[in-house]
Amino acid sequence: MMSARKVVVGYDGTPESVAALEWAAHEANRRGVDLHIGHADPYAAQTLPVYPLEVGKTVLEAAHELLAQATRRAAKVLPEDRITSEAVVTSPASYLIELSEEAELVVTGSRGRGTLAAGLLGSVAYAVAAHARCPVVIVRGETLAPAPGRPVVVGVDRSESSDRAVDQAAAIAADQGVALRLVTVAAQPAAAVWTSYGQLAQDLFREQHRMADRMVGELSERVAQEHPGLTIESRVIEGDPGVALANEGRGASLLVVGSRGRGGFRGMLLGSISHRVVHAASCPVMVVRSA
Repeated sequence: MMSARKVVVGYDGTPESVAALEWAAHEANRRGVDLHIGHADPYAAQTLPVYPLEVGKTVLEAAHELLAQATRRAAKVLPEDRITSEAVVTSPASYLIELSEEAELVVTGSRGRGTLAAGLLGSVAYAVAAHARCPVVIVRGETLAPAPGRPVVVGVDRSESSDRAVDQAAAIAADQGVALRLVTVAAQPAAAVWTSYGQLAQDLFREQHRMADRMVGELSERVAQEHPGLTIESRVIEGDPGVALANEGRGASLLVVGSRGRGGFRGMLLGSISHRVVHAASCPVMVVRSA
């Protein structure tokens, strides 16, 4: 049985999974936990009943060599006795979701190509983010090393998942020695609302801004008490929440969002805002679910 004190990363040898492996190794080192590297091959699962057993054996032998290479790469960051690996014949998404039951973090790369391309976020990354039982990091686009100008950005509201996201983001920013940026979005009323309600709509929008300012101010105070010395920035921005948060992640070392999607195998989707963020962001994204 796998220990809960592990970071799990999916690995298949692609450039995206190499980036995910390196991110996961550094995060496991930061947390002081072990790293588990998993490789799941769904195609072998499809061919084993039809072809001779030697075909499947060859597939798994190749997978074990792939994992040996991954272990050597991760061992540049972690002691090798803190690294485990496993090759299985199953769906990659199902495998990582199962491991999430006993992990504290799952990391996956994504071959999705952004908001303008067909397919958007890779299917494995999306499924894992939607159904995992622990926080998930999707590594894509700009995988920037922590540096003073590369903050950890977290989207905030008044939900339980947002509070958990803030806790995760603050801990990472404090350990990495970078700033934490708290961001909330004040969604502008539709044009028809402005036209129909005029001054009332303006008053309501200004009140929304005041409430948002107060909320991020209170969160900043709480985080400052828990992490003395941490540089904390706060912003109230406007626009579509998912797209606006994704834009805030440009140049960040990590963008953290909560998700109120239902999760598990019964749920089908991420929350709508986290859904848009993971599709549009250009930096690694951590999705944190409600307890």
